[in-house]
Amino acid sequence: AAPGTPMDEGSGARSETGPSGELLSKQPPRRAAPGTPMDENGGARSETGPSGELFSKQTDLKSRVLAAVRDYGVQLTLFRNAVSQWAGINTTDMECLKFLFLQGRSTPTELARHTGLTSGATTAMLDRLERAGLIERRPNPNDRRGTLITPAQSGAERAASWFESARQAQDALVSSYSQEELEIIADVFERFTRLWEAESEKMRKGQAV
Repeated sequence: AAPGTPMDEGSGARSETGPSGELLSKQPPRRAAPGTPMDENGGARSETGPSGELFSKQTDLKSRVLAAVRDYGVQLTLFRNAVSQWAGINTTDMECLKFLFLQGRSTPTELARHTGLTSGATTAMLDRLERAGLIERRPNPNDRRGTLITPAQSGAERAASWFESARQAQDALVSSYSQEELEIIADVFERFTRLWEAESEKMRKGQAV
């Protein structure tokens, strides 16, 4: 018998059988790939979902990532709605202020495009924000009949105070990651930004399917 072959009491080779009496070949177990889940006997373990279907860890992680992105968007919207309600400003007005804080200044036409409002609704929104002391209208040096909208200094300070707690929490969270992790996180959000810009452009051109 070959070395390692099971022997019977008479020193002859002993056949091994399974539960139904079938002859089992004595072969060395195959080595599992690194990272493969193992069972109690050291063999590769298949992972199954609730319905018994096989799934990979990568697929499961992809689902987790996409769910996290979705939940991030939902919670950010809910937070902005909460701030708007607390500050006594509707969500569209808040979106206008956010755009102005990012851009520094804007024309009414640009604000209408960003918020999706008609020109009349945009004028009414700017009137509300101006009365609240949150924006200022200034002459447009490039258009004698046009105006530029800028955040009012006092309004910018007030709005900044609304987000101070969230800003501190974000800074603490970001600071908890390493340089390498931050590079990955930044890359993911930058790519998602470009993705949504491209999808929005498809919608505007009627190319979405």
